[in-house]
Amino acid sequence: MDYEVNLLFKMGIKVYKIPPMMSNEGYYLDSWKREDKVAEVNLRVIAKGDTVIVRLVNPDESLFAEAPMPQNHNQGLIKCIDSSRGYGLRLKSPDGRFMWVGISF
Repeated sequence: MDYEVNLLFKMGIKVYKIPPMMSNEGYYLDSWKREDKVAEVNLRVIAKGDTVIVRLVNPDESLFAEAPMPQNHNQGLIKCIDSSRGYGLRLKSPDGRFMWVGISF
């Protein structure tokens, strides 16, 4: 049985629907539109066995979305080029589909 260890907790994380990445350089926080904000959530980074998981949790503690981090974290989390406060995050659904969202704090 693997236990969950909380590595990080942040409140007030903004989640954005973001356009596809236009180059291999990365995402630009300035290109995310205020009206594309989907939610404001709390972020938890947990370790479960050998896996690191980023969980986006609603203020009522219900799960909003989850992002298991691959061994090469650059395939699951991309820092914004123009800001140290924004990241592209690859979410994964229980049926294996994925999508990229923007998160900022």
